[in-house]
Amino acid sequence: MDPWFRPQRSGQPGRQGTRGRLALEAAWPSRAEPVGRVQLEAMLLAGREPVDVRAARVVLRRGPAGPYGFVVLATVPFYL
Repeated sequence: MDPWFRPQRSGQPGRQGTRGRLALEAAWPSRAEPVGRVQLEAMLLAGREPVDVRAARVVLRRGPAGPYGFVVLATVPFYL
């Protein structure tokens, strides 16, 4: 099962002392179990329930504590 990825860099990753972050978006459309639930403001105002989603955005921050030089800063499911 290969997820779909869309990397986005923020900060200045090549320089020392900067706050480099890396945001990855991945979607698993054929996954049986959802990765989270999302309720958009318009859905809330329309009285609709949250929906299951199979996509997430993970924001990584540079940090020596992580095994690959990054630590997870945030993980957020999102609606495609």
